[in-house]
Amino acid sequence: MIKVYLKEWMDVINDPARLTLFTVIVTGCLQMSKKLGTDRYFPLISSLFVFALTVRHSLWPYYFNSCSFLVIWFICYFIQNSNSIFLARHTLIISLTVFCFSAFTNIFTNQAFRPIFFHHYPEKDHFKKISEIMARTPKPTLINAGYHEFGYGIKAHSLPGAKYWALQTGAPSPMIDEHRKEILSGKSDYIFVYNTTFLQKANLTLDEIRHAGYTICYEWGDVNDRHYLMTKINSK
Repeated sequence: MIKVYLKEWMDVINDPARLTLFTVIVTGCLQMSKKLGTDRYFPLISSLFVFALTVRHSLWPYYFNSCSFLVIWFICYFIQNSNSIFLARHTLIISLTVFCFSAFTNIFTNQAFRPIFFHHYPEKDHFKKISEIMARTPKPTLINAGYHEFGYGIKAHSLPGAKYWALQTGAPSPMIDEHRKEILSGKSDYIFVYNTTFLQKANLTLDEIRHAGYTICYEWGDVNDRHYLMTKINSK
């Protein structure tokens, strides 16, 4: 266990974006500790605690978004060391602007090559298409088969099609069994399959979902990473 955790810390050291975030947090906390009295190391200890929790099993870089708010100590340090109110206001504005831009484009999580709001990428087309299809059904319901949810159907105001409408990582056997039963019950209007490989987590196959009364109404991706939206064709 310790060996695995140390390896995850090594991943932080070898990743410029994560290492930069860590350096900014520690620098800001140490500088702020000079301005505090009794609890002078509280910012540093609490920040390191949050960062340490984030490091644990952080499979994807965006997990470190939870640490981005800790940059506030770095911002406060610059504000407190401003020589005048006029400069302080400008420092505040600049700091908040940079911080907000970083949060929205995931700069600290090495995702700046793919901004969320201002650029186009293929997934947006599929997201819109799925919403258009689901919007044809009044109050559509959706289950994500064998995997967690991606927000598909939000634009169509979709609702969960079952209690376990998405399968969490590390789901116990009773939850997996119930998830499978709910999909095969045919009660949900739509079933989203992220990848047939993940169906195995719920002990399911595309053929079983078809036999439950569903058919593929939209699909995309290559042979090794195929995604499917399936719609109900009969009532059970």
